[in-house]
Amino acid sequence: MNYQLIRSKRKTLSLQINSNAELIVRAPNRLSVKKIEQFIDEKSNWIEKKSTSIDAKKPQKHGYIEGEKFLYLGGEYPLNID
Repeated sequence: MNYQLIRSKRKTLSLQINSNAELIVRAPNRLSVKKIEQFIDEKSNWIEKKSTSIDAKKPQKHGYIEGEKFLYLGGEYPLNID
């Protein structure tokens, strides 16, 4: 699993998933990589769940085809191509 590791003067490990569904791991300076990867493995279910949730919330790209619905000022309007 790919992740970005940020080491700092802290006592605990933390996991964060950004808006691009990328994993960020914050860890103490002296903690071994083996312990960090063990922690990531333990939290793999949470990571998968959150990544899926973020991917589902991403806006869908429009195809700009005739009749496709668009939201505008709180209303839903079909696309008419002349």
